[in-house]
Amino acid sequence: MKRGVLGAIAAVGIAAAILLTLPGLIGYSAEESLRSTLKTISQQGAYRIELVSFERGWFSSRATSRLVLEGQYAETLEQALGLD
Repeated sequence: MKRGVLGAIAAVGIAAAILLTLPGLIGYSAEESLRSTLKTISQQGAYRIELVSFERGWFSSRATSRLVLEGQYAETLEQALGLD
């Protein structure tokens, strides 16, 4: 009887530890995936996207990024806005 109770307590403890660890691991994986995607996009040359911040929460995350135009795209936008 004691063995069964201890086994059940151990199983619940292991399951709880896994469930408490998963959000952190998923958040870390999401951040790394976003960084990789932004790096790939930024290699196009005409513009780049910078990750300003990434806040990992328990059930959600929030990312802030910045679009930086370069070369002809920047010049065209400056002309269109009358900033030249």
